[in-house]
Order: sequence, then structure tokens, then C-alpha cells
Amino acid sequence: MLLDNQIYSVHGMQVFHAAAKSWVELNAGKDGLDFSLVLYEASVSRAAPAKFETPMHSLEHSFHMPYSFTPAQPTLLYDILEQMHDLSRQQHAMAQFQLKAQFYQWIYQVVKQYHSQSPAPRTTSPVELVTEALEYMLDHYAEPLTLESLASALNCSQGHLSNRFKQVLNRGPIDCLIRLRMEKARKLLAETAISLKTVATAVGYQDVYYFSHAFKKYFGLPPSLLRKQLAANEHLTSAAGRNHIVAPDGTCYFDNDNYYQKTTEGQVTCL
Repeated sequence: MLLDNQIYSVHGMQVFHAAAKSWVELNAGKDGLDFSLVLYEASVSRAAPAKFETPMHSLEHSFHMPYSFTPAQPTLLYDILEQMHDLSRQQHAMAQFQLKAQFYQWIYQVVKQYHSQSPAPRTTSPVELVTEALEYMLDHYAEPLTLESLASALNCSQGHLSNRFKQVLNRGPIDCLIRLRMEKARKLLAETAISLKTVATAVGYQDVYYFSHAFKKYFGLPPSLLRKQLAANEHLTSAAGRNHIVAPDGTCYFDNDNYYQKTTEGQVTCL
């Protein structure tokens, strides 16, 4: 389908809305095509109350701008359209009145389903997606994040997210999350006297024993012993202010400002 120089590939039932004086060209291919064409004129009253200005603007956009979408309830639209088609072949005045009523119902469903559809996923580069994921981790590392919840928050699949992390940082997103949490925990141990349970909760671990095990695996020491060493060796605390989400020798790191700078494809520099 060619609509005003924009090409569409139609699969199943789709609704296309064209503005006045639009150019439409259809190529049905070998499988053929069934379509209905509904012509109408519409105007939105400017006498609407102020509180309806935003919705009315959105409604007016639906009447005068080109768009397309796959309806969530296609059979409902199809049934109303069939009734409209039957009424259009009847000549008596009551049929025309009923046709107009059915049309109002049909256009209401079109506008409703168009505005309630889920937004299309944005196309982002690997670097942009990884940067967004790192930013999300910084804001939510104290929450019970999983690969599934992280991918859902970024509107992508788990496999796609993991592949992008490996492509850009050569490690997975959960590995980066663990590193961020461990460095945040190290900072809390060095600069505060709060309990280990509180530290664990603050960095996203509800089980203090699991936190201690993960901490020891990452640093080689249990958190209680590392806290004693940090207290005895004050010069080590200066290094605790820099939080490595990837690795000390990796591509990307975080500091207390949590500020990101995106550079060229394939590289993320976090300053």
C-alpha cells in the first residue's frame, strides 16, 4: 500500500486513516485484498470547555492527520462496518439516520483503539540501549532487579539486552548490576556504621547471608572483615568513592555524580 509516498506492508486487518486529498495506491499481490473505503467530513467544535482542550486537540488530530494501526478489537470494527454497508444500500430516511449513528460508533471505536495502542518500540543503537540500562540500574539498584524486569523496563527482550551488553561491554547486564551493588555496599561499609543487614537491603539484597556470600565472592573478603580493614587503613577509603560498574580496567565506570556521556558506536564512557 502506498499512502502519500509512504509504503506499508499490510498483514491481517489494519486501519489506515488518510487526510483530505491524499494519494492512495494498492497492490493486492497474488493473494488478493479485501478493503472498505469510508469517506467522511469532520470538524471539532471550538466551543468546548477549557478542561477538554488537550483531548479535543488529540481528537482533531485523529480526524485530520494520516496514521495507521492494527486494531486491538478488529471484529468489533468489522461488525459495525458491515452494518454500515447494509444500511448504505437502503433508501428510506430512517436507514440514513441509522447509518449516521453507526458511523459515530465506528469512528469512536477507531479513535479509541488508536489512542489506546501500545507505543511502538524505539530503535536504539547498542550503545544507547546499554547506556539507558546503566542509568536505570543506577536509579533502581536497591530494588529486586532481574534480567526479566530490566528488559521489560527497557522495552526489549532479555536476549536482545544481553547481546547488546556483551557487544558493547563484553559482559552481561546482571554482572554489571552486581558490580555496581558491590561497590555501593563497599562505600557504605567504609563511610557508615550501619548494620550489614541495612547495607544489604540498601543495595538490593533482602537476604544478608546471600549478600555476604556475593560480597566475599566479589572482593575476596566478607563485608565485616573488609569494614575492619578499611577502618584500619584509612587511605583505602579514598578509593571507595569511585564505583566501578564494569571493572577497574573495563570500559565504563561510575562515580558519585552518576553522570553519563555517550560517545561513538561500540563504546560507552561514564564520567
